[in-house]
Amino acid sequence: MRIETHYDIGADGAVHAVHVVHTERAAWNQVEYPTGSGTKIDLIDFLKGIRNGTIPIAGTGWDLPSSHPTYPGKTRLQVLAAELIRLNDAAARATLGV
Repeated sequence: MRIETHYDIGADGAVHAVHVVHTERAAWNQVEYPTGSGTKIDLIDFLKGIRNGTIPIAGTGWDLPSSHPTYPGKTRLQVLAAELIRLNDAAARATLGV
């Protein structure tokens, strides 16, 4: 499922870019584990590690405020969790525990 987590909004108020997360488990949707080992993990497992504290959130950008219009004042990780609930992505919700 495609989840929108953040918008880049210009001074003119126009949306210039939309940041999204795909929650599918697939080879194309993997990131490198943060230790620099070259080990790849599914993005949803990476986000689970951030959420439960086994992967440090600092420097990942997930602790930054989102400009998602529906969730003022929320971080990008909080927006992701809220959108997973709203869109009822059952598999991703189970992984993240939301």
